[in-house]
Formats: sequence, structure tokens, C-alpha cells
Amino acid sequence: MDETGDGVDGIDGRDGQNGKDGVNGLNGRNGVDAVRNWKECAWNNIDDRRQSGVIKECSFKKNSKETYLKVQVTGNLRNYNCAGCCKRWFITFNGGECSPVPIDGIVFISHAVVPSQHDLHQVRTFSGHCQINRTGTVKVALSIGDCAGLKAGDGMTGWKSSTRIYVEEIEAPQK
Repeated sequence: MDETGDGVDGIDGRDGQNGKDGVNGLNGRNGVDAVRNWKECAWNNIDDRRQSGVIKECSFKKNSKETYLKVQVTGNLRNYNCAGCCKRWFITFNGGECSPVPIDGIVFISHAVVPSQHDLHQVRTFSGHCQINRTGTVKVALSIGDCAGLKAGDGMTGWKSSTRIYVEEIEAPQK
């Protein structure tokens, strides 16, 4: 024992034999070195005042029928000059919405003494995933419209800022 009352370190043991090399991993989608397939379309100051239809479109090349598309939209989305009104921004794929659950976001104004006081320009983000059973070019579009069953307002997209559509091809979700 040493002065502190602890024991003295023992002698190191002998090194064991080296093991066999492991099996090489897979390259590509199942391996660490998988290449991501993604694209971001971006515009500056689009200041789009249309009230319905396509605002901007982003063409994306999809590689597999089994994968999903992950989409995220970020931009200045505004509803203005109303009380109890709603505007809806949504994503379409080759002209159709994702089913059974769409990828969308709304801006609703409940009430105001003076409706014009509700002129809040704000960056908003919405996202989601959609199964697209095809390969090749998919037209991913940001569109605007009215909310079902509610009064329409005065929508505006991309006021004095950037608007982005991010698209990524991803594996199917767990079951």
C-alpha cells in the first residue's frame, strides 16, 4: 500500500489477438455515406397580392417511387383588412394536394374595432410529408386560397422578404 492507504497499480495484462475484420457496410441510402436529395427554391420580395392560385413553383427530381417528399415553406404571409376572415396557403404536387392530410397553413383574424389595424406582416413556416408514388419531375407549388366556410380577407405573400420552398426526398416512415 502507498501512503494514502490505496493499493498499488498492478501489472498490465498481455494483449489479446486481433479479431477478424467486419463486413463492409452498404453504400448509398442505407449507409452512412448516403447522399441526400434536396432542393431549395427561393425568391426575394415577391410581394404577391393574388388571392387564389399558384404563388410560386419549384420543380424537383424524385428518384424513387417508394419515398416521400418533405416540404417546408417559409415566408411573409399576411391577411389584412377584415374581421372574422381567413386565408390559406397550401402545397400542391403536380397540381393536387396531399391526401388524406394536406400540407397547409392559415392566417385568421378574429375581430377588430377597425379591421385595418390588423396589418401584421409576419414570417411564418409550415411543413409536412407526402407520399408521391412516382419518379421524375414533381412540380411542388405554393398556392393561396380561402379557408372553407369562413370569410375571405386580403392575402399577401412575400412582402419585402424572402420566400422559400424546401423539398427533400426521404425514406418511408416507420409503421
